[in-house]
Amino acid sequence: MRPPRPPLERMLEAAGQLREPICLNVCARKAWASPDDAKSTHPSWAQRLAALGYTEPPDLDPIAVTALSTLLNSSVAQRHISEFDTKWTARMEDYLQR
Repeated sequence: MRPPRPPLERMLEAAGQLREPICLNVCARKAWASPDDAKSTHPSWAQRLAALGYTEPPDLDPIAVTALSTLLNSSVAQRHISEFDTKWTARMEDYLQR
């Protein structure tokens, strides 16, 4: 049995989709329409935006740069991501072999 793809790899792939305006706004509308979770300790996204005066979800502009890219240069970020992914994959391989 092989471990799944590392979580950072999957997250960064998903984050790339947020640069697409259609995908981003579809996600925003889904979040707006999500029912309130009675077990949640936080208000829904719709409730939070309603408190700011929104009556419908705003159209969001695509994400141009990531926080990671503003904090670290790309070679440092890639090195840290690679190290994390390697360690995570090794731990999952060990876990799956038990």
